[in-house]
Amino acid sequence: MNPLKTLSYEDLLAEQQTLTTAEGLIHQVHQHPTWGSLELKSIKTESIDINYYTGMFADELSINFVDEKLPNVVNVCISLEGHTAAYSKNHNWLLPLSANRYHHVFLNDDAFDLHVAKKFQDVHIQFEAGYFKDLLCDENPWMNQLKESLDKHEAILKGDAVLTYEMTQIIQGLFNNPLSGQLKRIYTEAKALELLATQMKQLSELNVSPKEKSSERDLFFAIHDFLKQNFSKDLSLAMIAKAFGINEFKLKKGYKQYFNSTVFDSILELRMLRAYQLLQSGEHLVHEISHEIGYKSPNHFATAFKRRFGKSPSAF
Repeated sequence: MNPLKTLSYEDLLAEQQTLTTAEGLIHQVHQHPTWGSLELKSIKTESIDINYYTGMFADELSINFVDEKLPNVVNVCISLEGHTAAYSKNHNWLLPLSANRYHHVFLNDDAFDLHVAKKFQDVHIQFEAGYFKDLLCDENPWMNQLKESLDKHEAILKGDAVLTYEMTQIIQGLFNNPLSGQLKRIYTEAKALELLATQMKQLSELNVSPKEKSSERDLFFAIHDFLKQNFSKDLSLAMIAKAFGINEFKLKKGYKQYFNSTVFDSILELRMLRAYQLLQSGEHLVHEISHEIGYKSPNHFATAFKRRFGKSPSAF
């Protein structure tokens, strides 16, 4: 595996491209002689921007995005295939996203780095912040809290939830619009709002108080959140299972079912992404990072890091 490369989004798009336009849709295919290809389908309305990315790269990449609109939009980030991880340096946020999952993000920041797999498909929808806020219902506690955060211009991350079959069907409808003219614009906005409403319903249900979380699905979401908060600790299946009142077999089977990953693969990925973030900051020594993310041996950490990213930690 070759070392992870970093390039700007503009540099990636500057290479050879084919461009086609249909009413309301821009379709670009960028062929890069070194990295591979990036296909982009874009639909824009007055308050909503919708982008569908398909990447076929020779290696995993870190892409630097600068977008002056970011401080004024709410982002719905959806992974259809492959893993991605966005990093906001200003907020010191690392936002990993695996296949068939999504989250909602508001960043008072105009730049971020996106780590992408060699093959990935993502949908990125930007809602103008004021437009998004007006959609929120004061009577719903979760939505009301989200609205208050937007009023304060606070950075927000909501979600990391499962992309349902219903949601994937709505996304397909966004890019298979049979109408034209004003009707096409109405259809596009209606589909984007249908997707948002479906996600908000799911996220509202997932963010009820702990006493109300009784379903199996919510149990494994809670376990996933626990791993994100405690990945640097010396965790075992027995300890996690005991903490959540289930046996190890149910833990392994259920976690694989809901997250398409083993418990320990998720812990490893969280450790590696955190290590990459710390190394990029240039403020920590390798042995310090190794200890912080839960490795007793810096050599074991270096081996795992090189296997994941294609270069050793000391190369930073």
